[in-house]
Amino acid sequence: MSGDPSFIQMIEGVRRREQTAAVDLVRYITPNLYQTVRFRLSRWRLNHLLEAEDICQAVLAEFFQRLGRGDFTLQEPAQLNSLLGKLVRYRILDEVRKSFAVRRGKGDRATTNVDDMLASVAANTGTPSAEARANDLIATLYDRMTSSERVLAERRSRGEDWAEIARAVNSTPDAVRKKLTRALDRVMAELKLLDD
Repeated sequence: MSGDPSFIQMIEGVRRREQTAAVDLVRYITPNLYQTVRFRLSRWRLNHLLEAEDICQAVLAEFFQRLGRGDFTLQEPAQLNSLLGKLVRYRILDEVRKSFAVRRGKGDRATTNVDDMLASVAANTGTPSAEARANDLIATLYDRMTSSERVLAERRSRGEDWAEIARAVNSTPDAVRKKLTRALDRVMAELKLLDD
C-alpha cells in the first residue's frame, strides 16, 4: 500500500519526536476523536458517568506513547480513524471496569461475575464520585432488565442466597442464578461492556 504521502510524513515526524508534527497530528485527530468519544458515551448511555475530555486525553496519551514505540503502521487517515475508534472503545471499557472495581474496593480487578457485579451496589468503599458512578451504572443495567430479572438482581444485591430467591419466585436456585447471569450478560453486551 503506497498510502497518503503527507499523512505518512506527519506520522514519521511524530515518531522522530518533531514538535510541529505532533501539534499538527493533534489538531488533525482531535475533532474526530471528540466526536467518536461523545458518540460512544451517548450510544452506551454512559455520558453522565464518564467525561469525554478525560477519555480523549487518555486515548491521545496512549496513542502517542504506542506510536513512539512503533506499535502502529499507519499509511492512511482511515487506518488512524479505525485505530482511534478501537482505542476509545477499550478506554471506555477500562473506565467502566475500574468503576466496578473501585466500587467493590478491589483495585483494578474487575469481572462480570453476577455476585461481584451486584455486590458493587451494596459495597461502601471508594470515593463518593466513584460510588455515584457505580450506582449510575448499576441503575443503567437495571433499567435494561425485564421486571422479573430486576427482581432477581435486587434480591441478590441485598444479600439473599440463591435458595431464598428461588423460593420467593417459585423456581430452583440453579435456574434463577442462570437467568440472572444471562440477563446481565445480555445487558452488558447491549452496552458493549464486554469485549467481542
